[in-house]
Amino acid sequence: MTIRRPRYSKEEFARRGNALYKSQVRQHVEEGNYGKIVAIDIDTGAFEVADNTIAATDKLYERCPDAQPWVIRIGHRTVYRFGSKKPFPEAKLEDVAGYLAYSGKPKTIEEMNAAIDQGFQEQWHDSCEHELQ
Repeated sequence: MTIRRPRYSKEEFARRGNALYKSQVRQHVEEGNYGKIVAIDIDTGAFEVADNTIAATDKLYERCPDAQPWVIRIGHRTVYRFGSKKPFPEAKLEDVAGYLAYSGKPKTIEEMNAAIDQGFQEQWHDSCEHELQ
């Protein structure tokens, strides 16, 4: 098994990789590959496209065993993202109107928060008891 070590700082990897992507690679890969991964050898400019980082870098190493790969998700600024842009899809009134059938006395914010807290406590308590059994 070949042990590969980076020959450049993280900053130099980013500088070279982004420069190569913008100047040489993007025009060859963007059309029809949105969301796929491109692995670029920052020494030679060789590149490979695949569905994930492992496949892209493996293909690049097959062509260039001594490659220094920089990976980019095509059409995105980053390869990975923490969290979600929108935690929930946008809701329309007609999507949730069936849940508005409550006909009792209107609740205050304090009463709703207390009910949420109580539900959380009950759910947490039930899950802890289940784990102990």
